[in-house]
Amino acid sequence: MDLRRPFKRTVWVLNLALTWLALGSPSAGAYTTPMNPAPLSREYLMAQGRMEASGRVIQPKLGTQQTFWVRVPNDTLGLIYQYAQKSATLRRTGCHCYLYVEDRTQVPDSVLDDLKTAYDSNIYPNCRRNFGHEWNPGIDGDSLVTILLSSSLRVEFYFSPFDEMPDSLAQTKGHRSNEREMFYIRPEDDVARMKGEIAHCQEHLIHWWQNPPGEIWLDEACAMYAMDLCGFESAINEVQAFQNNPSLNMTEWPSRILDIPLYPSEDSEHMWARRGEQYAFLAYLMEKYPGNDPQHPLIYYLVARRDLNLPVGFIKKGIDNVQRALWETGSSTFWFYDIFPPWTVAVFVNDTTLALPGVASKVFGYKRTLGGSSRFKVNPSIGPPDLFQSFPDSAFLEIPWYGQAYCYIPGVKSDLQVEIAQDTAVWWSEGARCTGFLYRGYVITSTTEDFATGTNTISSLKRSPSETLSLNPGIKGIKIVPSLPDPRGGGAPKFYVFAYTPFIPGDTTISRSAYVFPNPFNPEREKVHFRYVLEKASQVDIRVYDAAGNQIAVIADQQETPPGIYNSQTWDGRNYRGTPVANGVYFGRMKIGKATTGFKIAVIR
Repeated sequence: MDLRRPFKRTVWVLNLALTWLALGSPSAGAYTTPMNPAPLSREYLMAQGRMEASGRVIQPKLGTQQTFWVRVPNDTLGLIYQYAQKSATLRRTGCHCYLYVEDRTQVPDSVLDDLKTAYDSNIYPNCRRNFGHEWNPGIDGDSLVTILLSSSLRVEFYFSPFDEMPDSLAQTKGHRSNEREMFYIRPEDDVARMKGEIAHCQEHLIHWWQNPPGEIWLDEACAMYAMDLCGFESAINEVQAFQNNPSLNMTEWPSRILDIPLYPSEDSEHMWARRGEQYAFLAYLMEKYPGNDPQHPLIYYLVARRDLNLPVGFIKKGIDNVQRALWETGSSTFWFYDIFPPWTVAVFVNDTTLALPGVASKVFGYKRTLGGSSRFKVNPSIGPPDLFQSFPDSAFLEIPWYGQAYCYIPGVKSDLQVEIAQDTAVWWSEGARCTGFLYRGYVITSTTEDFATGTNTISSLKRSPSETLSLNPGIKGIKIVPSLPDPRGGGAPKFYVFAYTPFIPGDTTISRSAYVFPNPFNPEREKVHFRYVLEKASQVDIRVYDAAGNQIAVIADQQETPPGIYNSQTWDGRNYRGTPVANGVYFGRMKIGKATTGFKIAVIR
């Protein structure tokens, strides 16, 4: 018995009541896409010859010519599109679709028959079963979907939500509408790819209707997955692009700006990689958390909000939608922040034998193939090519929001130590108060550099200012996978990694082995630590100055210090009188023997 469900219903009822009070009830007949879209009037459709006075739809006959608004390349800029009218002829009518071919576009009859059969017997029923139903009959009162095959398209394929509104309304938003449920496909030799593109568009059509406030990244993930469900091309190009460009914000979709008439091309490298990332994450969700509903898979709960009879106020979007779907299907793990970090490891090592106490088994890899590969892995790179080829060396990893940063240290020697400083460098303001967030992530070590033929082990990054790993003999590679699944604002976060041998003979400088963390820091919550390595006993002197060069704090006053690794000396953000200093940038000076280095220290409350 699931004791959570009565509680959930109570919360939902309260949520609906609050939403109704805050927003008011929708006005009858108002067009607010797509919460309550209104079909075209019978009089309007009769005037176009598309409906009888009785309300019966007049289906066009084979050979009928129709003019459509199509997105074509802009002649002057090339990278953005414009609308143009193209004439097309109806070549096939199926149980669920019309197939139009643009004039001057050549498509063999055998391909048209193949596409019609695939849509009627595979794509349409499969997508309905897994995602829910589309708006049917839709804006034009016709239950059949129009598929236009056009060689004039700017992109390979697309579904336009503007076709679901009157053309007069679409024009006010800088677009044009063909006033029907419709897909646009550019013909190509790979017919299986064309079928996959139609399945992709079918999911978009359903998602638009079922989950109105849904975020584009999740819609794209589901559309990529629809190609798999229907047995067509499995996102090979997109997954390969993600392999080569893995450090992206998974929830962004910067090139899809639907409310302007012209926008950048959708076939950029980042767009392909982002699609691959979103598809890889959804494939992971479906494999690891399929749900306990024997009738509907998890993906149905992600999309089919109307078919589940949820009021509009209950329909969630993005990450909230993922968590709610996992909860409803009875998954024991439903917090996104418990799923995202293990996934960043799964796409990095893809090893289901890795295990970690407190983490579900087999979550660090895929059982299925991905992008045509049974051992799919991303190919991360960091910094210049020679980074971490000799030691000591260090790097700051930038982590995108809802993304991951990967650090690979090859050629590890048995005496190497790796220090990971989890700077509380992600800051955001909440009124007059500031808070920080420590990264979540994992460290994977292997007895081989390629992490494929040897033994891999995994450990969690601690939620502490830093940790040092002393590598055992036989370790040849180390991978560090910090992830940031909980963005609250602020600048690009960073994650500091420092690799070194414990003592470096002849090293007379300290600039590469010393740093301060966290930086920036909030004196109301924490202290800043000074970290350094001593090869031999030395005098250590650490002082803090303000921007005018005035000394405000002494951390170490020429202290005789034995060899070792130190990070316990701190500054609490107060001056020599014990008064908290103001927000701003301060300067630390560290002198070890005759060597001196300096730091900028940011104080932010």
